[in-house]
Amino acid sequence: MDKPRSGKGFTLIEMMLVLLLLSVLGSGVAKPVQSFLYQETQNGIIHAQTTALFLREPTRFRLDPRIECFNDVSFNAKGNVNTAQTLVFDNGREIVIGIGPGRIHE
Repeated sequence: MDKPRSGKGFTLIEMMLVLLLLSVLGSGVAKPVQSFLYQETQNGIIHAQTTALFLREPTRFRLDPRIECFNDVSFNAKGNVNTAQTLVFDNGREIVIGIGPGRIHE
């Protein structure tokens, strides 16, 4: 005769379904965060340039450490960028900052 089951614990199928659900939810959260970081960085650079032009004094935009780059983005009093560079994000997207007027290209 079979022993009666106590009903405690989870079956293998239940555990696999829970793990699948958690992995799907976890992967869906990473993309909006990366997109948010990209958009906020782009907006911050434009804001720093506009501030430099308006106040007629040098400004600097400090970059998030998760962005691959050489240094922070700084603008002189005329709104021109001091160093041309390419910002590379985790998801492969890039922001290219050209020298001179500091035009931003995706």
